[in-house]
Amino acid sequence: MDQGSVFKRCGCRDQRSGRLRGAGCAKLPGSGHGSWYFSANLPSGGGGRRRVRRGGFGSRAAAAAALQALTGLGGGLAAGMSTGQWLERWLASRVSLRASTRQGYAAHVRGYLVPCLGAVPIADLAQGDVQGMFTAITGSHQAAGRPVSAATLRRIHATLRQR
Repeated sequence: MDQGSVFKRCGCRDQRSGRLRGAGCAKLPGSGHGSWYFSANLPSGGGGRRRVRRGGFGSRAAAAAALQALTGLGGGLAAGMSTGQWLERWLASRVSLRASTRQGYAAHVRGYLVPCLGAVPIADLAQGDVQGMFTAITGSHQAAGRPVSAATLRRIHATLRQR
């Protein structure tokens, strides 16, 4: 299991080519320039692996803490981890969000995603489960006499897609 790595990058561009300098920027060793990132390979539901990268952390310690929160002590997805557990871990690992973005993610995770998908093992989560969630959300809102908007459904889906 890949334990991941923490590294520093910046958004400076080479004046001649216009390409990002990334980790090759001469100013990077100086404090206050660039931001910290982490990268890890996690198992995917199909038995393969997927690379997860996050950035924008102000310090190496913050990036390392986010990496540890994402991978956990055992690293990656624990056997039998539910979608609800994964979503709560994911939400806790998002450290560099604006307050309004964090509130929106938390409202979607706790109000829609965990109640509908929380018991499904993350390794078994399928497109049909997500479609069933949207059908249930739409049906429950219509039964209550307050239809859910298409924009709300798109935002819930966008929250679920975030990495």
